[in-house]
Amino acid sequence: MDEGVPIPPKVQDEDSRLEPTVDIRRDEDDNLVEEYRMDGQVYMVKITPKNGIPYYYVDDDGDGRLELRESDRSAYPVKPVYWKIKEWH
Repeated sequence: MDEGVPIPPKVQDEDSRLEPTVDIRRDEDDNLVEEYRMDGQVYMVKITPKNGIPYYYVDDDGDGRLELRESDRSAYPVKPVYWKIKEWH
């Protein structure tokens, strides 16, 4: 082999460039906000309220607009939960 020829740079695998990035931060109400990006475009946002159940905004149709995921709509408005505290027989 000719020692004057440099070794070519490592070729990046196609799949490794398709991994999303996640930015995690807290908003002004101390809710945890996770923004998922692919190629610089936000495609999903997960919001975990300080005292509540997480919900997601997702760009399902690729139009650049985030919509509340249909499965999460049932959680809003919040329905009351009833617990049995005491029972007499």
